Amino acid sequence: MQDPFPVECLASVDLGSVDGHRDLMVEKGFILTKSINIFLQDKHAIIIGPFGVGKSALFNLLRNKSDTLKQYQKDLIVTIDEQIQFEELREASKIYFPKLSESISLQLLWKFQVCRRISEELGKLDKFPSNEEENYISEFIARTGGIGGYLSITARIKYLFEKVSLKIKAKLSDVPVDVELSKETEKATNRVNLNLDEVVANVAKIIKDRGIRRCTVIIDKLDKFVYGEDYKTQKNYIESLLKLEDDLYGVYQIGFKVFLRSDLYERLNFSALGPDKTADNTAVCQDSCRIN
Repeated sequence: MQDPFPVECLASVDLGSVDGHRDLMVEKGFILTKSINIFLQDKHAIIIGPFGVGKSALFNLLRNKSDTLKQYQKDLIVTIDEQIQFEELREASKIYFPKLSESISLQLLWKFQVCRRISEELGKLDKFPSNEEENYISEFIARTGGIGGYLSITARIKYLFEKVSLKIKAKLSDVPVDVELSKETEKATNRVNLNLDEVVANVAKIIKDRGIRRCTVIIDKLDKFVYGEDYKTQKNYIESLLKLEDDLYGVYQIGFKVFLRSDLYERLNFSALGPDKTADNTAVCQDSCRIN
């Protein structure tokens, strides 16, 4: 280093963004910390840490299949990072699933969205569809609006609700759910039947047959909300996602990485999942993965 140091050059030095989510230089400043080593073991679905520790930076490294995370480079990475309008979500669940509890309604919405996003990414694979299972997924994509647009979870259901009579089957927390969405009887002649458990089974076989290590669904931005009258829905929405992750735990070909602020995580209710089991599925980011 020059002595005296040429301070006039400091203005031209690019240290990257303070916000890891926007930092285009994150790979150059990446640090293999104790927390990252735990993350690379791929034994945890819930990744928590305080604001600014680098959760979104880690999310982006996964999204881009960074060389710094080699363990995940053979995965099919499926991203979900939409900003949720919780008041709209609450009203949508009342309209579309009036006979279901809010918790089950939100789990159903999550399962539908996860199946949609995985199917969309499978649809981009080379020579897709090429067998019976892939034809099933191709048909599921077509029946639920086709590829593209990346509609939000509520917008996708609303779009389908306006077009067809939609019947959805799924098993959620060991509860069989069979609901039909139809405002007008004439829509019954244009009925779309969706069995989300069959979608999951076909996805798992495709992942295995294609030689993909795993489909890893990475979810961020769940903590981008402020306190308000719909806080209960926000909390239930996140808890419903974690219940869905627990439901799908036995499907090895599908894994999750859910990034959450630690202060929000501490407010969630894990009584239905088992606090000890949830803690064992949680990795804590205590040190930043990049030079600050």
